[in-house]
Amino acid sequence: MQQQEDLELVLLRSDDRASIEDTIFSAELCKEVNAAVLTLEESKRDILTKWFGLDNTERYNVEKIAELLGCKRIHVRSILFSAMRDLRKNHTLRSLLTSL
Repeated sequence: MQQQEDLELVLLRSDDRASIEDTIFSAELCKEVNAAVLTLEESKRDILTKWFGLDNTERYNVEKIAELLGCKRIHVRSILFSAMRDLRKNHTLRSLLTSL
């Protein structure tokens, strides 16, 4: 429901047809990224969310994530790379990104 309202507000602010199409595509991409991230294991999802600043959160570097989670940076990097590898396997995301 919130995503629909957000999309409507963004569409109202759009000045021309090209920007409306871009906005719709961006909204669809955001929706698919969120859906794909939700399929990840909790640890991968947590680290990815912190790294990219998803869900309107602050972006953190690997060192800060490791500090927050109480683990080593190499462990955070390993989980981050694994999460990104998992996301690359998502066919819906892949097709959206190749259409850019």
